[in-house]
Amino acid sequence: MSILNIPARRDAVIHRLKCWPEFFRNPQKNFEIRFNDRDYQVDDFIHLQEYDPRSSTYTGYEQYLLITYILNRRETPGLAEGFVLLGTAIIYKSALNRVPVQEPVA
Repeated sequence: MSILNIPARRDAVIHRLKCWPEFFRNPQKNFEIRFNDRDYQVDDFIHLQEYDPRSSTYTGYEQYLLITYILNRRETPGLAEGFVLLGTAIIYKSALNRVPVQEPVA
């Protein structure tokens, strides 16, 4: 499997996640703090989709991220139980002029 011509582990997973606009559009953010209900692994991908909770719609903006590092509670006592900090690198970011959509694109 590869995403946008980025070689991936044979067993790499693509995790599709919502992200609120104030976090999605921050150009300096290179991490995600997420509940670890998906068994995230280094070299997995995140398909991050901007979601507007006020209108309950996906905006159509998206990013593909590569998980480069994972911190869990054992390593970082300040994290809440069950959460992980995922270090990420952006490998694709859509243009910010797309038409909003109601559902994420498969």
